[in-house]
Amino acid sequence: MKKRRAAAATARRRVFAYGTLLEPARQRRLFGREVPAVPAILPGWRKSRCVGRYFGIRPGAGAATRGGLLQLSAAELKAADAWEKVPELYRRRRVRVRVEAALVQAAAAVKLRTETVTCWTYVPADVVDPVKRAALPRR
Repeated sequence: MKKRRAAAATARRRVFAYGTLLEPARQRRLFGREVPAVPAILPGWRKSRCVGRYFGIRPGAGAATRGGLLQLSAAELKAADAWEKVPELYRRRRVRVRVEAALVQAAAAVKLRTETVTCWTYVPADVVDPVKRAALPRR
């Protein structure tokens, strides 16, 4: 049971970043350290300018957004929320991203293994969940 709670706590702190949260200078200002990012892809979402001069992601059939998976502490996640101006400009949302991990095997052969990971990301506050959008009354 303790292992399950520890895994859930860790999962809650994974964040898929696709913009300013990947910048080392910004990370040092927000978190007091540089946070290593594991390359990841968010399928079904496209990056576009959508919050004034800032980028965001929106659902898009066949689209994919490249970014990085960050592992943040609870305090760092709060700092990221403040930076992203949650809930005024962005909202935190659970998504599933693809992460490629290199497996080193005998004779220095490298094999890529793709994993799907559940994590948080930030979407513009005006993006409606596609599932909820389908349930909205049509005018």
